[in-house]
Parts: sequence; structure tokens; C-alpha cells
Amino acid sequence: MEDDVGWLRESWAYIAGMDNQPVLRNLLISQGYHELSNGFVRMLGPENVTWFTFASWSSKVVGQFIQNEELPELVRDWIEGAEDQRMQRLNAQLRSLHAEPGDAQHVALEAAVRCAVNDMRMYLAEGNRQVFAELAPIFSALLEELGGDLKFDEAKLQRFLRSLEPGPIMPDSVIVDPKSRELKLVARGGQTLLAEAARRYYMAKFEPDPKRRAELILLANATVGLHEQTRLQTYIAGALNAPIGDALSNATHDALAQRIGTALLGPRGRALVDRLLAPLTDHVQRVFHRFATELMMTLKLPDEVLHLGRDLPAPPGEPLFPPVLQKISDPELSSLLAQYSALAERSEERDMVRAIEEAAEALMGKLGFGESFALGTGADDWTQLSQRMRYILEMFRSRQQDKRLLQATFTADQVLALHEGRIPTGPLT
Repeated sequence: MEDDVGWLRESWAYIAGMDNQPVLRNLLISQGYHELSNGFVRMLGPENVTWFTFASWSSKVVGQFIQNEELPELVRDWIEGAEDQRMQRLNAQLRSLHAEPGDAQHVALEAAVRCAVNDMRMYLAEGNRQVFAELAPIFSALLEELGGDLKFDEAKLQRFLRSLEPGPIMPDSVIVDPKSRELKLVARGGQTLLAEAARRYYMAKFEPDPKRRAELILLANATVGLHEQTRLQTYIAGALNAPIGDALSNATHDALAQRIGTALLGPRGRALVDRLLAPLTDHVQRVFHRFATELMMTLKLPDEVLHLGRDLPAPPGEPLFPPVLQKISDPELSSLLAQYSALAERSEERDMVRAIEEAAEALMGKLGFGESFALGTGADDWTQLSQRMRYILEMFRSRQQDKRLLQATFTADQVLALHEGRIPTGPLT
């Protein structure tokens, strides 16, 4: 559809403002990124995918948290695992506090789980909304104003770039409203990285050399990714560190107050309960963090599922990196990749690591395993920006020429429903 980007320019503010329809909003964001991806295909050609192609698929991952009402049950099943005797004892003690232990609404653990999962959904949905609300108008404008140019126009590009706010990007500062439990955006940084990305996408449009064009697009993808991931730091940390331990303590206080009366419980009684529960609530917090990390660090792409805590595998049936990106020539791109240990320019200090990698790949080949990996890319802690960027940069480089990523994220009927403001039928994640 030639007018996809035009639709997005007219609709992005409405989409971002859909406070009472988070599921539909997230679906529209995923589709909006796909339409921006198509717009860049028309501008740059289909050989190299852009940040917006990846964003359409990662936004669908956020959707699985927002849409999946069974998630609290999955978390509770993990916490109540039969192999964990401490959790079994905690559950028995909590349920003994209630006059009607069979009433799910009065089970403290379930209340805590649901509270933590709702916080997790809130952070993920709000982070996705905020990034979309910033990037959609900027890059849809880029496509409409500069995408059809037949020759490079520096003056026209400068006019466009002056519309962006100069300055370094900073993580969003947010607060949680104690009454509504909604996130309130306090501040954010500038858009210098986005200006750099816009310039490189525009330069790539007129670059005749395939390798130089691929590196320009990878550098643009990387700078948009760094801007996005820096902004999202607060939301990702909030989602992974949802205070389930605090919620469990609060739910236990409520259960005791209901059982023996608020006056009898009192502040000293609450403090005593907190001290007794501390080792168990800490354990619950750690278990929930592991579970949330595993769920968040899974990215579904066409023909494969990436586990972001493991080393990045090669695309199915392909080498780890496309030929034009096997070796990086652009010094700025090399510097950025090296900054996040993305193995772009392997220095002398990395020679041993590279030797081990080559030996491992050779051994895998002798054993009949053709798949290669970017060793050391798996993220141990997704709340760390440096670890996220290491994996993301390797993934961008590895999948930049994988045309399977250009597949539609939704069916034609589902897209029609979305454009009409309806939640489509059929599988959505």
C-alpha cells in the first residue's frame, strides 16, 4: 500500500493516546512499525532491512504480555513448583491466614503475582507506546519529505534535521501514581542519535556501493537502537524488577487484618510480619525475576525463535553475517560495535577469543553441525544496557539482509480490522 506511511502520519497520535485500549494500541503499534518498514523498503530497496523491521516483531513480543491473561497462572505455577519446599511452606502459611482459603481473591500469593505481572505489563506497554510516539512521526515524515528524492539534497535534509531536538538521549524518568498505579513520564533527553540515523538512511538511498550502503544502514539501525534502548532503560528495569516481594507483604498484611482486625494487627504487627516474611519474599522476588527475564528475552521471528540470554545463532540456512557485513570497513560503525563488545573490530586483545570461536566452529563442522554462533553475545542481565546493546547489534548485523523479516506481521484481513480500529480475529502473537 503506497499510502501506508500517510495513514501512519495521520494516526500515530491517536494510536499513542489510546489509554483505555492497550491491546488494540499495541497491535496498531506493531502494524505501524511494519508499515514504516515497508516505506523504507520503497526508499532504500529490499536488500537491507531497517530498525523498523525488527521493531515490528519485537512489538509483537510486548503484545504477548499485554494480551495473555494466562500469564499470572504461569508465574504462579513456577513459584508453586513442587521442587521448592520453601515455597510450599509459604503457600500453606499464607492460606492458613484466611477464613476461606479456597477463595482465590484472598490468597496472598496470587494477589502478589497478579500485582507484579500487571506492573510488568504496564512498564512494557508504556515503554512501547513512548518510543512509538517519538519515532513514528519523525520517520514517517522522513519518508514522505525525503524518500522520493532523486538526488541528495543537503539543504532539504538540514531543514528536516532542524525539526529534531538536539542533545544526548537519557533514560526516561517515570513515576508510578500511587492511586491509579499508572506510569507518569517526567522527562527524556534529546534526539541527536535520531538525527544521525536519519542522515545515514538518507545517505544510503544514494550510495551505489552495496557494501557501503549496507554499513550505512547498519549504522543507522544501530543508532536508532541505542536511542530506543537508552530511553527504555527505566521501563525494562521496572518490568523485570516488579516488586512482587512488596506486593506479597502487603497482601499478607491485608489477609491478617481481615482475619484478626486492623486494630489488632497495628504497625508493630505489620513490622513483625515483614521481618518473618523477609527471607521468603526475597526468594519470591528472585524466582519472579528469573521467570520474567526468560519470558521477556525471547524474540519470535519468521522461521526462528531467538533466546536473548543465549549466544546468537546464524539465521536458518545462512552464515552468521551476510557477505557484505562479514568485515566492517566503516570506522564509526566499527567503533560503535566495539564499544559494546559486539565483535565488529576484533582487537589484539580479542585474538584469543576469536581463535577459540574459530576452533569451536571448525569442531562443530566436523561433528556435522553447520550452525554457527556469535560467541559471548548472550545477555546475562537484560536490565544492563551494555548487554542488551551487545546482543542487539550482533542481531542487527546478522539479520540485516534476511528478507524473511519483511513478511507481514498480520494477515490482510487483520490489517483491515486494525485500520478500522478493531481487534482482529485469529492468532495475534
